[in-house]
Amino acid sequence: LYSSRLQMAASHLSSGRIDVSRVRDAARRHFLELLDRCEGTKALVWDESMTGPFSFVADYSVLKERNVTKMTIIQHNTPPADNEQHVIFLTRPKLDVMERIADCIRKEERSAKGRDFSVIFVPRKTLMCDRKLEELGVKGSFANIFECPIDLYPVDSDVLSMELPLAFRECYLEGDFTSMYYVARSLILLQSLYGIIPKIFGKGECAKRVADIMMRLRKDLPKDVETVAPEFDSVVLLDRNVDLLSPLLTQLTYEGLLDELFGVENGRCKFSADKFSGQSEGGGGRVPQQQPENPTKTIMLNSSDDLYAEIRDLNFYAVGPLLNAKAKRIREAFEERHGAKTVGQIKQFVSKLSHIQGIRISLSTCRLFEGQFYIVSVRAVSC
Repeated sequence: LYSSRLQMAASHLSSGRIDVSRVRDAARRHFLELLDRCEGTKALVWDESMTGPFSFVADYSVLKERNVTKMTIIQHNTPPADNEQHVIFLTRPKLDVMERIADCIRKEERSAKGRDFSVIFVPRKTLMCDRKLEELGVKGSFANIFECPIDLYPVDSDVLSMELPLAFRECYLEGDFTSMYYVARSLILLQSLYGIIPKIFGKGECAKRVADIMMRLRKDLPKDVETVAPEFDSVVLLDRNVDLLSPLLTQLTYEGLLDELFGVENGRCKFSADKFSGQSEGGGGRVPQQQPENPTKTIMLNSSDDLYAEIRDLNFYAVGPLLNAKAKRIREAFEERHGAKTVGQIKQFVSKLSHIQGIRISLSTCRLFEGQFYIVSVRAVSC
């Protein structure tokens, strides 16, 4: 049951030219092995920046099978656990988060509930964080201090993200090139899974740093990797400062305008729930979420939705005619029910009904934003 559910959840990841579900499997294996080393019922306390990326690695149903009974965000004044035996902090190596973790531990220790504490650093522990925990007087409180070397998150069948939004600032303003090591290590992971990449192209100082580190790390790969037929022909490394203007342009593809108008984060887009008041829940890989004070609906954006996969990279002006043609075909498909006379014909129609309804929900969702897309695109063209 566990294996079959994971395969269904990641089915769209294996639909591209490269089966990126293997990246997800490797990341999940690292993470779950660390959880298994922590005994008893567990409370996972997250660095808030990690909750989105880790949704690509393991969902809550998988964590429950590892005795995770509570999940919360690292905060100064909020108790991290109720009755759980083990509190596990999962964080990036950030000094400000170390202070919040220390506050949580002191509060728990004052309650004298006898819990165990562990911390998992992603993608690795740093000396500065280690010293910070020691200065704050809580390093000795941890039963385990782990590193979880997850560098790549499979957003979609053709997108792997490192989720390092501050990498450019760190490299060019702060002179911290740690993220370049993570980039090189992620490329080593890809080569361990898909074979040695024979050609390397790059432009820029950081690209050269990554290539040099990668070549050094590649010497440590097992010899049998060299015998695997490579699934990648080449890798192209480009510094962001090679082209600083492109991110400033208005995007005019369907997915790009979703990002411009509503913001796409961790493969998800949030909308006001009142826009969907006339729709039924479910279909097309969408995951609805409700917030009592400010109701929103969260839509997953990936190729598990066939319609989205078809229109995501289209220019907005090409989306309208395609949606009209889809709507016409859906109407015709629904009309087929009137011609179903025999039991066999009825069964055939019923077998297609779920797919038809899913596309119909996808179509209605797309239509909701056509008007707003048009306004944005006209403004962009007139500039």
